[in-house]
Amino acid sequence: MARKIRVFSQLLFIVLFCVFLFFFNSPNTVNNIRVEWFLQINPLVGLVTSIASRAIIIPLLAGGITLAVFTIFFGRIFCGYICPMGTLIDFTDRFVTVRIRSKFKRPPIWLRQLKYIILVLILTWSVFGTVIPSFIDPVSLLTRICVLVLHPILLSIKSVFEELWIMVLGVFDKDAKLNNEMIKLLDVNISAMFIALLIITGGICDKRFWCQYVCPSGAFFAILGRFSVFRRRVIAKKCSHCGICAKICPTRAIDVNDCSNTSISECLLCGLCSNRKISCSELGFELPKPGKSSGVDIKRRHIVYGIFAGVTVAPIINAGIYSKKKGTDVIRPPGAILEKDFLTRCLACGECIKVCPTNALAPCSVFDGFGRMWTPRLIAQNGYCKEGCTACCNVCPTGALTPVARDDKEFVKIGTAIVDSSQCIAWRGVRRCLVCMHMCQYNAITVNSLGERDGPYVNQEIFTGCGKCEHYCPVTVKSAISVISFGERRLEPGKPVLSMSKREKMLKIRAFSK
Repeated sequence: MARKIRVFSQLLFIVLFCVFLFFFNSPNTVNNIRVEWFLQINPLVGLVTSIASRAIIIPLLAGGITLAVFTIFFGRIFCGYICPMGTLIDFTDRFVTVRIRSKFKRPPIWLRQLKYIILVLILTWSVFGTVIPSFIDPVSLLTRICVLVLHPILLSIKSVFEELWIMVLGVFDKDAKLNNEMIKLLDVNISAMFIALLIITGGICDKRFWCQYVCPSGAFFAILGRFSVFRRRVIAKKCSHCGICAKICPTRAIDVNDCSNTSISECLLCGLCSNRKISCSELGFELPKPGKSSGVDIKRRHIVYGIFAGVTVAPIINAGIYSKKKGTDVIRPPGAILEKDFLTRCLACGECIKVCPTNALAPCSVFDGFGRMWTPRLIAQNGYCKEGCTACCNVCPTGALTPVARDDKEFVKIGTAIVDSSQCIAWRGVRRCLVCMHMCQYNAITVNSLGERDGPYVNQEIFTGCGKCEHYCPVTVKSAISVISFGERRLEPGKPVLSMSKREKMLKIRAFSK
């Protein structure tokens, strides 16, 4: 019975995950539907980001506390019944890697202590204000993989079918065209694809390899659920000590030498042991009893290892983030808080990248700083920040992007434009070209005369940094006008985007520029 409930629960939550990510996470729906709730229920995310940012992250509070309480009483119910990453791993373990795995011996059981070392490492990093890169939450990790790997593949398939459909329609109607704009594919993040393959191929070594040996959230839930009252109970009269339950347990929570001894911290309540016809064990409520359950598989030296690694690596990561350029090479989405605070909250989940209607947002690479990896940045050559669009701010689960009202969007400045007169067609006198001026959404670009030549002039006082000018610049090798994050105005939670006096001044300048 427990196994059937678990399978139903896993199917339900992975369907919900896919529906909210691929269907509801769009510019037309995020204003009315909370698509980021799945990323807000892990208490470890709230703990780490709160420590790193030195503040309580309100959006993560309710879900984190609720799941923590459930884990304390019911054990690792999230890992066994809710986590979409766990469901994906169960699927690949059963249908993809099962034949290869049967040829290998299971890794030594002490290797599962690695996830506790990683947990201590992440908590130590958070003390130093470092959150990324770390695999804190399996949901954010799976979201990132879907956004950076699966979503571009699906878009490619969709575009191929649309082209074929146009060819079919063209036989009957030569003027047949698609109503949708041309799809711009996201750059596939090779590192995200590598991690996805690593998680799947880990099943070759052992069942639930990621959950057993790597996942820090699993380690955190194991500690919380150490004394849970919902657990595996052995019926002594029916137990013949055959050891089959220990062999089929995916996380080796059952002691091979004593089948009545169960590691509650490692048990996922999957029901495989109680689903056997012998029915020598069952899942139910029971108070912890000495000799019938073992504690968390972590020693003092593992805590020391994690702290030492965290203390050693965190300053190196921070030094790479705040290097010479001080972030001027990375343009953040509108609504981004101060960079040092942004990096303590951003989970690099990719929700904002997925929802961007013009595909202007892309993940940072390791060349932008190891601590910035996978966090969102605006690349104007790929797209531009659409006027009135605040979708990315609405899907951020941790407040790294502050919600911005549509009426305030035109006052948010994310960068500064620089015109390279040596590249600009107009300034070089090749021909009259003012594409950037005509494309500007906020009338921030006007004509400036210099002798016999007229070229674009950027009024930085009202320029927002949306990047539309750079995106449509006809210069192909390198845009003659480029946007950098210098002069950006980062937002602070609870404070207005701009004072009323400055708003009125900007509106007057824009009205005069029309």
